[in-house]
Amino acid sequence: MSVATTSVVLHDGHHPSLGDTLGDILLRNRVIVPAGHATDELQILRSIEAIDYLIEQLQKLDPVEKIRGDAPGFETRGSSSNFSWFDTNKFITPYQVLASLNSSIQSSDKVPQPSPSAAIPCFKDIKASWEHRRNYLLSDERQSFCSCIREWEHVNGDVLLLIANQSLEQAMVKESSDCVNMRLRQPGFKNGQAWDKLYEPHSCAILDKNMYAPHTPLRIITGRDDYIANFSWLAMQAKSTIEVATCYLFSSDPAVRYIMCDLLPFVALRGRVKVRLLVDLMTVESAIFKSAFTVSHASQIEKSRGGYAPFSFLSTLPNGCPEMSEHARTPSASPLDFYQKILDIAAATPNFQVRWWCARDAQDGYRVKNHAKSATFDAMANDGGVALIGGSNVVPLLVSGDSDCDLMVSGRVARKINETFEYLWSSLDTSLPEQDFISCEDNQEEPSVLSLMPHQKWLDDDASVALVRSEPCSSGEDAVLRHVLGAIAVAKETILMCFGHCNFPMSLALALREATMRGV
Repeated sequence: MSVATTSVVLHDGHHPSLGDTLGDILLRNRVIVPAGHATDELQILRSIEAIDYLIEQLQKLDPVEKIRGDAPGFETRGSSSNFSWFDTNKFITPYQVLASLNSSIQSSDKVPQPSPSAAIPCFKDIKASWEHRRNYLLSDERQSFCSCIREWEHVNGDVLLLIANQSLEQAMVKESSDCVNMRLRQPGFKNGQAWDKLYEPHSCAILDKNMYAPHTPLRIITGRDDYIANFSWLAMQAKSTIEVATCYLFSSDPAVRYIMCDLLPFVALRGRVKVRLLVDLMTVESAIFKSAFTVSHASQIEKSRGGYAPFSFLSTLPNGCPEMSEHARTPSASPLDFYQKILDIAAATPNFQVRWWCARDAQDGYRVKNHAKSATFDAMANDGGVALIGGSNVVPLLVSGDSDCDLMVSGRVARKINETFEYLWSSLDTSLPEQDFISCEDNQEEPSVLSLMPHQKWLDDDASVALVRSEPCSSGEDAVLRHVLGAIAVAKETILMCFGHCNFPMSLALALREATMRGV
C-alpha cells in the first residue's frame, strides 16, 4: 500500500474504559507518519490531522480519566494534588521525590505512566513543530526558518519522528530553564551579577588540584563493541555489586536488550552479586508519548559510525556470557513493553533492583532530569573496583558507534562515581534514615574485579583524574563549567575539547580567547 493511501489514524472505535492508561489510549489512536525526510506536503498534512485527532480524543476524556497516571509529566511547578512530593532533606541538593514510585518491586508493579492531561501539551507542541515543517516546505524564504526545522538532509532517519523527539527534549527542560532564567534576572541576584559574570575567566582561574586522583588506571573505550565486551567482562567477573545509572533505555538496541534481559539477570541469579539499575523517568515518559507514532513503511537502517552491525557485539562477548535469548533478540512491541519486561525480570530475580529517578527541585518545584550515565563494578571493595563512565546510555548506540567518549577507570575515581550513584539512589528513598553515601567501613576484604584485570586493559595506569559533579539546583551553579574554565585559565600549550553539542556560553568563549592571546 502506498503512503498516499495509508489511513490517517488506526482507531477501533473503542471508547476509553475505566482503568485505561495513557499507553492503552495511544495504542488505539496511532498516528501514522511518513518515513524518511518528510518532504511531501500531503503526507505531513495527514500526520498533522492524525495528531490533531489524537489530541481531541484525549481532551474528550472525563475529568477522572484525564488525570489518571502515576508519573507526573514534565511540568510539576504548582502540580496538582494528585501527587504528594516529599522532601529528601539532602544538604547538597534538596530534592522532592515521589516515594510511591520506588517502593520495593513486586510482580504486580507496572511502569509509571503520565496522565492524558500531561500528554496533551506535548502533543500540541509536536503538532506545531510539524506545521512549521510543512510551512517550510511551502515557503519561498526557507532560510527564515530555524535550522531545527529545515536542515535534516544529512539524516537517514524519519524526520517527523526526529522533530517530535526534539520537541519532547525541549519540553523536558522548559520548566527548569524558565525558572532558572527568571531567578537569574531578578534584581539583586548574587549581588546583581548576570550569570556569565559569575564565570568570568579570572574568577575561575584557581584550579583545585586536590580534586585530582593521581595514579589512576584509565582507558578510553574505542567504540561500541569494545564497550560492550568490557561491560560484559566486568559484569561476569564482579564479586559483590553492579550499579548502572542511565538517562535513556533504548529498547530498539539489541545490545541494550541483551544486557537488561540476559546478562544482568544471569549475573544476579548465579551468585551473591547485587545489581541495581537507576533510570530517569522523564525519558520513560517521553518514550511513552512517542509510542503514539507509527512509521508508514520500513525505514532505512541508520548508518553506524565505525561499521558496527546491530548484533556484531555478540562475537566479542567473553567466554561464559549467557547466550542472547529470543525475547532479547526480538524488539519489543513498544518501549513501554520493554520497560515492563525489565520490571518483571527484576521482580523475579533476587538481587536485582530497579528505581525510577523522579525528583523535582525542592525550592522551585521543577523536574530535575538525571543525566548520570555510569556502570560501577565492586566499587565499594577495598581497591575501589572498576567503573565505566561517559556519554553512552548503557552502551554506545549504532548511530554513535565510536564517536562517544567513554572511559574505564578504577580505584578512588571508581569509588567517587559510585558515591554519585549512591547519592542519587538514596535521594529517592524517604522511608529509610538519611544516608548520603554507603559507608566504606564494610568494604569487602577480598579483592574486587580490579584484581583480575589484565594489564593490557589499561591505556595509562598512572593518569590524574578529577570527577566533577554538577548539582542541578535553583542556584544555577555549574561546577563542571567552573572547572573547565579553571583548566583553560592555567593551560600553557594546548587545549583540546570535544562536544556532542556546540553551544558556547559567553564565559567559555572569553576564556578561550584569553588562552589564544597568551599563545596557547
